[in-house]
Amino acid sequence: MNFASSGVHRAALLVWSILPLSALTTFAADAPAAAGVLWQSTSQITMEGMPYAPPPQTFKRCSPAEWTAPPTPDDDGRGCVNSEFERFENTVSWTSTCAGPPEMAGRGEIVFADETAQAYTGKLNYASDEGSVVITLSGQALGPCDPGAQR
Repeated sequence: MNFASSGVHRAALLVWSILPLSALTTFAADAPAAAGVLWQSTSQITMEGMPYAPPPQTFKRCSPAEWTAPPTPDDDGRGCVNSEFERFENTVSWTSTCAGPPEMAGRGEIVFADETAQAYTGKLNYASDEGSVVITLSGQALGPCDPGAQR
C-alpha cells in the first residue's frame, strides 16, 4: 500500500504522542494499594508505508501497583480513549481509539513475564485509513515509587 508522505508523517506523530501509555501501569497482587511501581519501558513503532523506523523510545514512569483499568494516555489533544479493559492471569488487554487526525482504532495487549509481574512485553496494533501501525512494548520494574508524586 502506498501512502502519501504527509499522511504517514501525521500518523507517525500521532503514534509518537500516545507511546507513553505503554508504561502507565502494572499489575502486582502483593503490592500495597497506595504503593506504585517505577517502570522503565521501551516502545518501538513500525508503520505500513513508512520507509524507516524511528528509534525506540525509552522512558521511566511511576504507576499504580495494581492495574484495574486500561492505561490512560497523556492528554495530547488528539482524543485518544482506552476502554474494554480485560485481565486474565498474566495478560491485560484493552481497546484504543483516537479521534486524530488520523482517526485510529486498535487493541493493546501486555503479557507479564511471570506471577511477580516485574517485566512485560506487548503490542499495540492500530489501523487507520493511512495504514497499520504496530507498537512493540517491553518493560522492567525498577522498584517502588509514589504514583501521586509525579505530574
